[in-house]
Amino acid sequence: MTTQSATLIPKLQQAGITTVACFCDPLLLAVLTAKASEQQYYPEWLNTGVALTDQDIVGQLFAAEQWKRSIGPSYAGATQPQGRGVGYQAYRAVRKDEPSIGVDLIYAQLQILAIGIQMAGPNLNPDTFADGMRKYPTSSGPLGTWKFGPNDYTTAQDSREIYWDPNRTSVQTNKKGAYVETEGTKRYPIGGWSAGSGQITGLR
Repeated sequence: MTTQSATLIPKLQQAGITTVACFCDPLLLAVLTAKASEQQYYPEWLNTGVALTDQDIVGQLFAAEQWKRSIGPSYAGATQPQGRGVGYQAYRAVRKDEPSIGVDLIYAQLQILAIGIQMAGPNLNPDTFADGMRKYPTSSGPLGTWKFGPNDYTTAQDSREIYWDPNRTSVQTNKKGAYVETEGTKRYPIGGWSAGSGQITGLR
């Protein structure tokens, strides 16, 4: 990844690219932002919200002087303080020790699996699993709005806009660097963003 990033950054810089969107593994993004700083290249970074890049714990992996120019959608709900999420509560219901800091993120993946198994009914197979997922009613909660439909294999139905504040303390990790919502709790359906959304005073 280091070699790839060392090649990519000069190409972007020479081409005069001012906005970069990386639909990629966060580890590659961490290397890319570091290489960009080495090359004195400071573009706007469009946060794609994929692969947990919209979570404070992951955003803190990226070069702060780069990621403070980051803005984009998050399909998850607002960041949950450590110890208050449903994953944490489920863990502590069966164990007395403290779980890892990412327990709520892991729990969300298991919750999707559990929904499919439950909605499939007593005859569990790939077809009943898929049918069950499609019958799951639209629901909103800490993880955003979930719904599965024909040819729709992800949970996300809406998103919020976030930007990175390197000086804000994260409620997720208690360390510097956190995402901030541009419009409070407002969420937009996918494909329903309006012009002029997400004005950020003083963002540069």
